[in-house]
Amino acid sequence: MDNLAPRVIYDTKINHKAKLIHNFTPKCAGSSVSAYLCEIAPSDWEEFPKINYLTDSKDIPDGYTIISTIRHPIPWMISGYRMQRQKGHIQMNFEEYCIWVAKGPSERYYNKHPAQFDDIWWHCGLLPDYHLVPGQKVFKLENIKELQKFIAGIYPHAKKIEFPVHNESFYDPKIKFTKKVQQAIRYKCGAYAQRFGYDLDFADRYIRTGVKKPHLL
Repeated sequence: MDNLAPRVIYDTKINHKAKLIHNFTPKCAGSSVSAYLCEIAPSDWEEFPKINYLTDSKDIPDGYTIISTIRHPIPWMISGYRMQRQKGHIQMNFEEYCIWVAKGPSERYYNKHPAQFDDIWWHCGLLPDYHLVPGQKVFKLENIKELQKFIAGIYPHAKKIEFPVHNESFYDPKIKFTKKVQQAIRYKCGAYAQRFGYDLDFADRYIRTGVKKPHLL
């Protein structure tokens, strides 16, 4: 029984012992953070309703710290596209996808694919800062050691636990930073990038990420 893997809550969750709320942010290593937290304190976490920038402060218990991860907007956009392609939810190429996300889905698309819309838009259409509650703690995925350091201040044994990598998507050689892609990402993510100090540099290193296996598509 001791060798059983801990139950992981892949969603927003609360820890009453540590007075913590993990506000799950999609496409920002939320699954990896969830697995990490639940391995550190497997019996201390329980489900908590989704929260975001519209959440009433009265719905947050007094004295609790909210934590989330955010991510550079370019790999955020790429990760969302690759995930939805692998799921078979979309058939668009990357340029079409970026324009679609930037403009927002049409009413016709929503009426035709309501379930897919909810999944796609929550995961890939709402920028990470939509999910953030005012005043909460935010950690950049690019500097995940800061989150690990914070958690180790509460659970010292966390220093011995490696941060996992879950749900890594497949490398896609067809992704290119065309002029239209750059325009769409700047339109969609410009304010978010400025708010959190991200540079929209469109470097090739963002494209080269992902599992190096024959592509599924």
